[in-house]
Amino acid sequence: MARRFLYTILMYLLGMGLANSQKSLIDSIRHELRIAPNDTIRLLRYMDLVRTYAEVNPDTSYFYGEKALNISRYLGLRIDEGHAMAEMGYALLNAGNYPRSLQTFIASLAIAEEKSSEQKVLKGEYKTLDEFYDRQEDPHMQRIELIARIRQYMGILYLNAGNFQKSLDNYNVSRDLAEETGNKYLQSIIYSTIGRVYLSLKMPDSAMAAEQHAYDIGVEIGLKKYMGSILLNLARIHAFQGNDSLAQVYFRKARQKSAEQSYFRGVVSSSLFIADYFKRMGNADSSLYYIESALDVARGLNSPDLLLRGYTALADHYKLNRNSDSAVRYQSMIIQINDSLFNSKQAQQFQNIDFDEAQRKQQIETAKASYKEKIRRNLLLAGLGVFLLLAIILWRNSLQRKKANRLLSQQN
Repeated sequence: MARRFLYTILMYLLGMGLANSQKSLIDSIRHELRIAPNDTIRLLRYMDLVRTYAEVNPDTSYFYGEKALNISRYLGLRIDEGHAMAEMGYALLNAGNYPRSLQTFIASLAIAEEKSSEQKVLKGEYKTLDEFYDRQEDPHMQRIELIARIRQYMGILYLNAGNFQKSLDNYNVSRDLAEETGNKYLQSIIYSTIGRVYLSLKMPDSAMAAEQHAYDIGVEIGLKKYMGSILLNLARIHAFQGNDSLAQVYFRKARQKSAEQSYFRGVVSSSLFIADYFKRMGNADSSLYYIESALDVARGLNSPDLLLRGYTALADHYKLNRNSDSAVRYQSMIIQINDSLFNSKQAQQFQNIDFDEAQRKQQIETAKASYKEKIRRNLLLAGLGVFLLLAIILWRNSLQRKKANRLLSQQN
């Protein structure tokens, strides 16, 4: 009991340090925002706040995303407009609003796919917190990086919505584009999330290959924030393969690395997996401890999907330990979150948006094919016209030659 109390105190102090570190970073960004000399610097600082709050407070992230969006539109920076919308879509994803998230990603992708968006970009030594986006790249590569990032976000969205094939399709496009740009940070996070899809598809060998590649790239470039996420995915694969002892090593490493980088979603997920291990080992007290510690962080994040996982684990714990009152209480919380997170109405909205977008793409492809067919037909007709014209010219020349020959014969 004393050991658990001491550990709780240590974790509390660690948590306070992380909170203070996060607050210090946010205060620093806000100070720079207040003294910003122009709209360009304000745009960059707003985007820093968007990224800082992205996985901590999605509502606040979305709020600053709108401010960044307005400035980027005012400055005519289309690529930055696409970036702001992509981050707003990510905030909506983390808040559990999948239909609006998909709509926002589609809108941002439409901007990113406009070649004309390369005409005016911020290029040069601009310091930001977004390590996945290199402003020193030429305008074309900046646009390609944006498309890769949006596709990666869409991969996460479709994975969360349970559409593994569409998730993998988006990740594959994202991976190819990231490799085209040479952006190692993007490659690392994309391979990491591809590994999650392969695991969901019960393809552990492919998952391990992708995740190991993500880890190797991460070590090479000194990836910090999401290294805990990569370790977590490696742990999941080992657990799936039945390597419980090795999985636990990785889960603990993931939890520690996520805590060091203030990646609290990683802390919650790692804690819940450790709790599940102790449940399977028959250690109910340790399992309950890690569930409750995960829920403490999840409540602070106010993240519906993490709360759902935490309450589900807690309800299962009380069912196993024959505490029906507590099990029923948490089961009702699960029902409430399910209703708000991704209910049948939202699922239908999501499918409708997805279907409409597929239809729109099909119409575009049909229009392109029709246009190509029209061009081909016009070229064919033009070719026939030229051939006919040449035939007429040759025929007239032949007639004139015969006429000249007759005149020459008469003269002779």
